Amino acid sequence: MIAFDVFLLVFFVPCSASIVLTYLAASTDRIAKQVLCISGAVMCFWVGMAVASDLAYRALQASPDAPAEAFNDSSPAGIAMFGWIPAGVFCFVVFAMSRIARALYQRLVGI
Repeated sequence: MIAFDVFLLVFFVPCSASIVLTYLAASTDRIAKQVLCISGAVMCFWVGMAVASDLAYRALQASPDAPAEAFNDSSPAGIAMFGWIPAGVFCFVVFAMSRIARALYQRLVGI
């Protein structure tokens, strides 16, 4: 259980930064700023996920009576190679939700 706590503790900051960058991308109409913010958000989420999973497995390996899967799991390597996929999906969902909320707000307020 300590590995999960380490993962969440380490992953909270990059995930929050990714949400903020994606919201900034959704709140502008300039394509260059959107691409820059989305790229930064995906990279932040991706690196944060890779670092958090690596530290979580190190904490799991250091725990007393560590299970056998703590020493032969290749999850951090998989996240380092293919982590851009869940990062991109996460940022796309946040971007879409922000754009929909912005459009609804503008429609209701009448801007």
